[in-house]
Amino acid sequence: PLGLIGVLSRSPLNDVRATEAMLQYFASRSSAEIMRRHAEDALRESEAKNKAILRALPDLMFIMDRDGTYLDCYAKNPRDLLVPREQLLGKNMRELLPPEVSAAVAEKLQEAASTGEPATVEYSLVLPDRTGIFEARIVLCGDDKYLSVIRDVTETRRTTLELKKTHQFIERITDTLPSILFIYDRGGGRRRLPR
Repeated sequence: PLGLIGVLSRSPLNDVRATEAMLQYFASRSSAEIMRRHAEDALRESEAKNKAILRALPDLMFIMDRDGTYLDCYAKNPRDLLVPREQLLGKNMRELLPPEVSAAVAEKLQEAASTGEPATVEYSLVLPDRTGIFEARIVLCGDDKYLSVIRDVTETRRTTLELKKTHQFIERITDTLPSILFIYDRGGGRRRLPR
């Protein structure tokens, strides 16, 4: 029960059954209205939470159908999109992406559909102001749609490559040294580097 409804009357009630039926009717209508308002409040709260999550994410998000047609998208910064949102929606990825990228994404759409698990693909894409490396995570969203979250991993990949080059350079130096090499830490300890 959500509450209590009562009737006060200055005179005796002649038809108790009609009064009970009327109270039952008002109670069910009131209950339905209260439940509807609770549902609306929960929906507003859920929408506010989803909007906050979207604002916090730096990633691009796309909703596509099974054929790869863009149905919706989110970009915190609209300049991160390959084309403006208005030109993107309703277009198939094959019309906008290079053939090798759209083929790789199409393969991952199929993988996500067949396994029910997220599928990941990494690709490079020439944008108006630069060439970027992107990682797409694709999941089935309902029965016939996909959600893809696209992250720009350009800087991460460049940093990883630079670290690898530095490591290789240090290895070449240590391999060419004729004597034993030690590393000293701030506490006075020393460690011998193997050859």
